Amino acid sequence: MKIRSLFFSTALVLLAAGFALPEPADARGRGRRNYAEEMRQDDLRKEREEERDRRRKEYLERQKEMQESSQEHNAQQQQRYLDHRERQLDKVLDYGEGIERQRAPAPAAPAATGTCIYGPGDKVLHQPKGVVCSK
Repeated sequence: MKIRSLFFSTALVLLAAGFALPEPADARGRGRRNYAEEMRQDDLRKEREEERDRRRKEYLERQKEMQESSQEHNAQQQQRYLDHRERQLDKVLDYGEGIERQRAPAPAAPAATGTCIYGPGDKVLHQPKGVVCSK
């Protein structure tokens, strides 16, 4: 039992000595706050945030300009499409009118011309197509 109490008392003395003994100067510095470093870190963080905000605003402005440009381009393309479609429709309608003209009655065929060739006894030796031979 004596060893046990000696062991506990030694441990208690060592523990108390750890708290009671003064710390070396270097060890005390670890617990102190470095305000200059903290201020520098805060300034860097603020600069990064400002830069990030500036870049975000520039990006959003570029996106807005690109969207407006895209909408303008789409409107121009739509107008070109409508103009093209109108021209195509005009061609179709003109073609349809051309078909109507083609279906109109054909003009009278030109009169057949040619000369009949007669042989002995007023016999017809040659009669061109569509020509009436009569004497």
